[in-house]
Amino acid sequence: EFPDYHGDKATGKDTLIVVFGPEKARLGYVLLVVSAFLSIALMATIGTFPMLSLIALSASFLVINIVKVLYKNYDNRLLQPANAGTINLHAITGVLFCIGIWFGSV
Repeated sequence: EFPDYHGDKATGKDTLIVVFGPEKARLGYVLLVVSAFLSIALMATIGTFPMLSLIALSASFLVINIVKVLYKNYDNRLLQPANAGTINLHAITGVLFCIGIWFGSV
């Protein structure tokens, strides 16, 4: 995690943030989030998930602000809103995805 970078590096923990460095790790974060949404879209399109599961994609609007904060404040305490945003993104996407699967399977 970005806030733990200096502590992890000092103690020899080889997290992805330490290995790649915080600047490059930002792109990794974006790629992980985008691929999560793309996988939902792909699996709904090919029929693995019900089409209603696409409702989870409506949470993707949160990503824009999270990424803006991440790219601007990846190296300081002002990153906290991006951390909170990531938690909210995960929760909202998960709930919407479950709703889509539950009601789409009926």
